[in-house]
Amino acid sequence: MKFRRIRKEELEIIKRCLIKDFGVGSEFFEFLKRKVVIVSSGRKEVFITNKKVYDILKKIGEVYIAGLYIGEIKRKKFIPSLELAYILKKYAKNLIYVNEKSEQLFLYGRDVFREGIIEIRGESGRCIVLNKFGDVLGIGEFRNNIVKNLADRGLYLRKYG
Repeated sequence: MKFRRIRKEELEIIKRCLIKDFGVGSEFFEFLKRKVVIVSSGRKEVFITNKKVYDILKKIGEVYIAGLYIGEIKRKKFIPSLELAYILKKYAKNLIYVNEKSEQLFLYGRDVFREGIIEIRGESGRCIVLNKFGDVLGIGEFRNNIVKNLADRGLYLRKYG
C-alpha cells in the first residue's frame, strides 16, 4: 500500500467528525500538528506517524501498515477506530462511564441502558465508552438514556479470536 500526506479537505472531514461527534477541542488538533497524518492510497485509511517514519516510507514505497491506525474516510465521512478512542479519551467531552455488569455486556456487543451508566459527560450523540477505572471499552451513541454499541474492544476477540 502506498501512503501520502493527508490533504486539507480530508483533514477537514476528520475535524468535523471529531468536533461534532465527540466534542473534541483544539488541544487535540494541536497534538495532531506535532504528528504526520498519512492516508493510504486505496481505502483511504488514516494513520498517525512521525516525520522519521514518514521519510523512511517515502524511500521504501509500499508497506502494509504505517503508524497508528486512527480510522477511515468513506464517502466524505470519517469512521474513527478504537485506537483513536484511546487518544481521544484525553480530549473528548462526550464520555460515558459504565458499571461492571454493563462493561461486560458492552464488550459482548450489547447496548447499555441507563441503570448501567455511572456518569455522563457531554451531550447526546457519539461518545467514548469507559469502565469505572477510565479504561476505553469502545465507541457508542448515547440517545434516550441508552448507549448504542458502535464498536467495542470485544469485537477483536469475537471476530478474530
